[in-house]
Amino acid sequence: MDIRSIQGGGVSGAASSSPVSASRSSGESFIGGASKSDFLKLLIAQIQNQDPMKPMEDTQFIAQMAQLNAVEQLTAMNNQLTEFLNAQALSQASALIGKTVEAMAPDGSVINGIVQEVRIQQGKPILVVNGKSVSPADVLLISPS
Repeated sequence: MDIRSIQGGGVSGAASSSPVSASRSSGESFIGGASKSDFLKLLIAQIQNQDPMKPMEDTQFIAQMAQLNAVEQLTAMNNQLTEFLNAQALSQASALIGKTVEAMAPDGSVINGIVQEVRIQQGKPILVVNGKSVSPADVLLISPS
């Protein structure tokens, strides 16, 4: 964040030469690519450059800190939920190993065969049926071998 963007009466916005998303130092990204440290820098700059005749009220400051904490908690919960869903998808896909499936191939043909293995591609499970990769979402029929 470019401190030059701070005017005497408050914060006017980030300067065009240094967007918030490019100034990431540490911390996870949330809300439009900004990080926790970006929000803390903005809050510190706001406090340092407030009008002495109209200081920020303590309730305003506490509300901003509570909002920052809530966003941080939601970000952590979202990360945990994503990890859980990925693990669940892998578990469901691995349960198909050794089962006979009928699936729709990307070219529109139907693939019949036994699921030989499950691979992870771009974070998603992919079934290998007769040497061909099939998404679990494209499975039409599952039967025991």
